[in-house]
Amino acid sequence: MNQVMYDAIQDFDLHAEARGLSGLTRRWYRDQVRLFGEFIEQHQVEPDLALGVFFRWCEQRNYFNGLRSPVTAANRPKVAQKEPRWVTLAQYEQLHASIAADSWLDHRDRLLLALMFSCGLRIGEVAGLGIGNVDLMRRRLKLKASSSKSRRDRYAPFSESVQVLAQTYLTHRPDEYPLALFLSDDGYGGVRGIMTKHAITPMLKRRCAHARMDYMNPHSFRHGFAMTMLNQGGAELSSVSTLLGHASVTTTEAAYARWLIDPLQEAYDEAQQRLRAKKTR
Repeated sequence: MNQVMYDAIQDFDLHAEARGLSGLTRRWYRDQVRLFGEFIEQHQVEPDLALGVFFRWCEQRNYFNGLRSPVTAANRPKVAQKEPRWVTLAQYEQLHASIAADSWLDHRDRLLLALMFSCGLRIGEVAGLGIGNVDLMRRRLKLKASSSKSRRDRYAPFSESVQVLAQTYLTHRPDEYPLALFLSDDGYGGVRGIMTKHAITPMLKRRCAHARMDYMNPHSFRHGFAMTMLNQGGAELSSVSTLLGHASVTTTEAAYARWLIDPLQEAYDEAQQRLRAKKTR
């Protein structure tokens, strides 16, 4: 890879960091562009999203002696945005009720599911929680930047019902690994180690099957939190954006605004009732 391409990639990475992009996103951009840079001299490839972003950035800054972006003319078909798969309140309650609460593992899973659905946590944020991150008195979590895609510390409030679940789990939780909140089991009721995000998906599959439900992936609980708060809770989009840890409210709006049907239906029905009342006077 020539020096100009190398310098451009390094500067582009600094630009992405300054924009506040997460480490995972920046690494994906770097890897995509680096592989393309190593390959471009001998082969022709179909440019993708990462290359489009990179070359538009290079063009704006006059890299490669003013060469126009090779991605500009690429035709990209528009793909219809799919409705996010999300856990409804009824589904969450069904899943929660199916866990018997007979062991510390039951209490662990009840609390873990509640934090994902009631606080909208990402799977990495849940797995990264320590006991010191849980403030039972103030009913809030402190989420560290190291476990968050947003790359900044933030607080997440939780309800009194979640407070009870947390108190119950901490009472029954084994004494091993005193700093970590969630522990993984060894299959015999004992502790194998600290629970990682890779252990959450198998747990969800097992719990959903036991509740006779279709499998709901970890992120669908986060979607469920957002949709329930917006559709049924009447929360403002800006508030939900902050609770989700999004960089801006436009991110939340792009993900959820077009699916906020219930409040619109309710407002429409109320307006129609007022119109009918006027006609009967």
